[in-house]
Amino acid sequence: MAKYKCNTCNHIEEADFLIDEYVCPMCGALKDKMILLEDCIIQDDIDAIICSVIEDSTADINERIINDVIEDKRVRIDPHNPSIARISEKCINCGQCKKTCEKTVNISYDLNVCKNPICIGCGQCILNCPTGALVPKYSYKEVKEIMDANEKIVIALTSPAIRVSIGEHFGIKPGENVEGKLVTSLKKLGFDYVFVTAFGADLT
Repeated sequence: MAKYKCNTCNHIEEADFLIDEYVCPMCGALKDKMILLEDCIIQDDIDAIICSVIEDSTADINERIINDVIEDKRVRIDPHNPSIARISEKCINCGQCKKTCEKTVNISYDLNVCKNPICIGCGQCILNCPTGALVPKYSYKEVKEIMDANEKIVIALTSPAIRVSIGEHFGIKPGENVEGKLVTSLKKLGFDYVFVTAFGADLT
């Protein structure tokens, strides 16, 4: 005698086999809703194993979150950093940003001594983040408000490399120097003066 379980109302039916016209006496479900009880037990065991694995995995993740200060592999970013921000939901704590900062850019310091994270705003951590968790902060709206107010002299400082790379972004022939166009564009936007950062090197 086999036992069948109704998948709708959990009614147990004992029979050698179920005829095609069988209807559950409790809920009216048809034969296709009846499952051999042995199969149900096997599935319940599988579900229990899956739940156990999920619980263990969740506990491991929670443990890592609790010990975040100890196991944190990320480069520290000050909330008031003017250049860079982190989207916490995207960060996987892989340590690539810290590795780039310390090994490639050579920024290394003792946080216990300096108290606040040190950042030169180079953006290399952004370029090397595999999940896009690190993003640049933009201040163009504030700059535009200052220019519109016309109360201050506003100066633009450009990198030497941009005189070529910005032209490529606008479809100009690769390698062409567009420094003149760049300066004209910035002045039309509202900047009073435009200097290249190499001018600072000349001054020093």
